[in-house]
Amino acid sequence: MGVNKRGSANAIAWPEITFLILFLVFAAILLVFVNNSVGGASLTEEIYAKKIALIIDGAKPNTDIVLDVTDAYEIALRLKKDSGRALNESFSKANNEPCIFVSLGSGQGGYSYCYFSDYDVTLSRPNLEASGRVTVKIEVRE
Repeated sequence: MGVNKRGSANAIAWPEITFLILFLVFAAILLVFVNNSVGGASLTEEIYAKKIALIIDGAKPNTDIVLDVTDAYEIALRLKKDSGRALNESFSKANNEPCIFVSLGSGQGGYSYCYFSDYDVTLSRPNLEASGRVTVKIEVRE
């Protein structure tokens, strides 16, 4: 059987094409991961959720705590492109669960961290002050 020197339509390099497609899919997934990591949103979400939970666990009953979250707000503002959404959706607490939820718009749904104390905790909506500082008020009650 002779081999056509020019090649034929039947001699397409399927393994090379498959490898190229898999490489492009891997590169796209890697770019999405790097884009999320570079913005710092996922790490900042984790840091603030844990920080607030630790503050609640270490607080005494009938304590009001004001936490500066300006850097988290700036990340949320950059990712959500809207000041109202960045303020309303960034920090929350489920009414029935002792968990703090922080979502800065990293595309991963946010980060949740639970605290261990039995306190009645109220987490206020972030407050944008005239100076540009953004704060969250945490009320710890018995």
